[in-house]
Amino acid sequence: MKLVFGINTYKDSSDLNARQKLCIKSLKKICSDNNRIVNLQFIDDFFEYKDFDKTLKLQQSSQNYITDSPYKFPIVSEIFNVLSGEDCDYFVFLNDDIILQKNFLKEIEDFQHDCYVASRVDVDLHEGGEYFTPKNYNIHGFDLFCIKKEWWLKNKDKFPPLILGKYFWDTAYYVLCKKYGKTKTLNKLPYSILHPIHNGDSNNQTKEHFYNQSTVNPLIIQSWFYVANNILTNRLDDRGIKNSLPTSEEEINSDSYLK
Repeated sequence: MKLVFGINTYKDSSDLNARQKLCIKSLKKICSDNNRIVNLQFIDDFFEYKDFDKTLKLQQSSQNYITDSPYKFPIVSEIFNVLSGEDCDYFVFLNDDIILQKNFLKEIEDFQHDCYVASRVDVDLHEGGEYFTPKNYNIHGFDLFCIKKEWWLKNKDKFPPLILGKYFWDTAYYVLCKKYGKTKTLNKLPYSILHPIHNGDSNNQTKEHFYNQSTVNPLIIQSWFYVANNILTNRLDDRGIKNSLPTSEEEINSDSYLK
């Protein structure tokens, strides 16, 4: 099976922080002849990196949807579309501060699922990342999506253009993967992905956050809380998800969670 791994870096290589460097290092460790690493950057604002096999250019940004915002963030559906254009059987997108573990390849080696979605373990790093102390399994979010290219091409129109890194994009995409595909949740031991604990942007009152919230049908959010309280706490088997999600007349008529 051919895999292509993609991350979105947005700085010159000399300005990458330690977490981003550890992410790239972890990808290089597990990549074989059939696996490639690509970088996703805006077409009008990109840097070439020697650590990547290729730089893929994004045509859109959050400014295509929020015209009066000074900020510029990638659109997740375009990231997945661009990755699906590569020569691969599955494409993998992960946040650029995630440390991929070798166990990830064992989790997906059967290749029997359309989607593999991973929850992260938050860790404190020691000695430059060689050692770590696990703090908690963060089940209320997903930092890695591994998608079967053939499945994505058939189902991509079901996924709204959400802004990367803003509220609900990952949980919304997870619920849609669960609804329309055979999806395996990677949230057990041993770990598949690690996330170094760091101070983040806690401002959830931005236009980008509100855009994502207004774009996602509320039924997706209802479904997510149902999933979080059941599947991710091992009280509901994955096989029951499609019949157990909340339903509505609108959903039945449109067969879609999208507005």
